[in-house]
Amino acid sequence: MINLFEFAKKELSQDAFLLWILSNANNRNQNKEEKAAHDAAVDLISFLTGKRDFTIEKVTLDPQWNHIDIVAEVMLIDGSVFNIFIEDKTTSKEHSNQLEEYNSDIDSSKKYAAAENYKLFYKTDLIDPEERQRVMNAGWTIIELKAIAGFWAKYLDSDNLVISMYAHRVMDIYDALQTSSLPSKIDDREIEMLTWKGFFINRIMPVIAPDCTTYVVKTSYKYEALIIKPKSVDKNTNCPYLEIRDRDCAGGKFKALLLTYGMAESKQRCKEFEPILKANAGIPGTLFKKGKDNCRKQVLTMNPVKVKNADDFEKQMKNALDTYLKIMNMI
Repeated sequence: MINLFEFAKKELSQDAFLLWILSNANNRNQNKEEKAAHDAAVDLISFLTGKRDFTIEKVTLDPQWNHIDIVAEVMLIDGSVFNIFIEDKTTSKEHSNQLEEYNSDIDSSKKYAAAENYKLFYKTDLIDPEERQRVMNAGWTIIELKAIAGFWAKYLDSDNLVISMYAHRVMDIYDALQTSSLPSKIDDREIEMLTWKGFFINRIMPVIAPDCTTYVVKTSYKYEALIIKPKSVDKNTNCPYLEIRDRDCAGGKFKALLLTYGMAESKQRCKEFEPILKANAGIPGTLFKKGKDNCRKQVLTMNPVKVKNADDFEKQMKNALDTYLKIMNMI
């Protein structure tokens, strides 16, 4: 059967699943599928909070309370109450000051200010250092993808089909991000991109990191891109940079671009455009050629080179990087 979450893969879909599973803590019907959902709900609450040996009387959900994705009030049979706040992410990042604003709303609320609260950042993707620091500074607990996958792995064969499907989706995401082999074509584009992201991070970045500032971004054009700048340049500083796009490398190829986005107005070329072309022309056996005249930000491109495996890809990556660093030292 086709997995529902191959289509329901946005943050709103994950919100809906988490709300649905938490609501099943109130469902005490005893057919096999409903019991599986109820037990998973209780288990999830235990996983998120670290609580053990408790009996739930009622879970009350308040989605999007002050824009927080999920708020769950959990009343136990002994009359005690605690609250779970979940900021849910799939591939997007925590917005600047987002969690701090939520803290202010919680602290100023008559209902939640003095309560036992669990504030959780639940993300089914990797968390980069900058995002991690913002979340930690806000005092929210990070629920890592590794921990999320570890929890849902035991539900791959759940008696509840929806839970099983979600568990399989989480494991597909986790496995994709662990890869260090050259990715192959995958029909599921989201998983294919995550596989490339994992490959860039696990295999390529460690090789080139000593000489460069490197990071991976998912662009608005729906591809994962490895961005490379000289080690002396911060990732947020605009300069000519090397970019390797997953869509250019699909099907056993390697291709790199030298780009200058952010260095001039949208319809202008940066002042380094001609010096880059001149520097490249002076490098014997260069892999690069001039980009299209109508692509003002694409200074240099290269013809795709066939690669058989990760070792081939790494070799071509080093060749392109060597040329790029020579150019940067010449302009």
